[in-house]
Amino acid sequence: MPLFFGNIDEVPTAITSLLSGPGASALSSSLIAADERQQLALFWTQGGEIPWNKLAENTSADYSVRIVSLPTYAFDKKRCWLEQSNTPKALRDDAMAASTTQQAQDSMPANVIYYHGNNEETVVEHGLRLLAGLLGMQPKELSPSKPLSVYGADSIVMVQLAMQLQAEIDPGLALVEIQQCVTIHDLLELLTERSKREGSKGRVLPLEISELFASSTARFLELQRLNTVDHGRPIFWFHGALGSSEIYRELAQHIDRPFFGLQARGWLSNRRPLQGIQAMAAYYVQVIQSVQSHGPYDLGGYSLGGMLAYEVTRQLQELGKP
Repeated sequence: MPLFFGNIDEVPTAITSLLSGPGASALSSSLIAADERQQLALFWTQGGEIPWNKLAENTSADYSVRIVSLPTYAFDKKRCWLEQSNTPKALRDDAMAASTTQQAQDSMPANVIYYHGNNEETVVEHGLRLLAGLLGMQPKELSPSKPLSVYGADSIVMVQLAMQLQAEIDPGLALVEIQQCVTIHDLLELLTERSKREGSKGRVLPLEISELFASSTARFLELQRLNTVDHGRPIFWFHGALGSSEIYRELAQHIDRPFFGLQARGWLSNRRPLQGIQAMAAYYVQVIQSVQSHGPYDLGGYSLGGMLAYEVTRQLQELGKP
């Protein structure tokens, strides 16, 4: 019996496109009806989806098919022990890790270097390491062609990633830009493009918005920019009871001014949470004034966020900042 091998991470993009969608479903159904088992195997190893229930229900074949549920995924090639650095397996892994970032690095400015321990790394390597750390994986285990959702990068992980990227790489990077990335390759391209503009122009955003992310602002990880509008007086909305400001992201896309969400201090970070509406509001006054030192201020929020907006407004008025 012939054996078929494949790695969907290495399948060309054109083939992947052909093996997806309605056309691919029709092809798999026709192969099942014609009892073309070898073609089905080839189709599957190249990333095609097969309706296995239809294969079991196929009455035109001269044999019966019974689907057996396995207790786990039997083909997961993942080792859980350390490899010696000079073994063939380790060398292959190093080559795979290099290929993950090579395409993006080809267009990277040479002067964009970060330091991790005693090692130098580019902005792409740095960003990839941050993402891998949040996912509990090694950078070499991440395939740039795979969707971020495959690795469990949900909205919470993306918010955590945004906070770390803003703190360590680019304070002006908006949460919405990161959440628009579908694959790891998209994320690496985003980091590459922004670092290229940073290196060539010295400033990524217009002066009006760049000033919002001065060094005094970068320390407030609770401040998240939820749209990419570059002009106008900023809008600040406060988190609800769950601590996240992501609930305002869709609203922010319809606003023609810079829209900032304030997350709860200590949410998805190691900072100590604040207790009480007054204490939280006093801290958020500092956050807002690091962006906009003088009024008028445009504040808002949903549920608990509305209470915070009211208390922040009251404290700003006490400070003579209407």
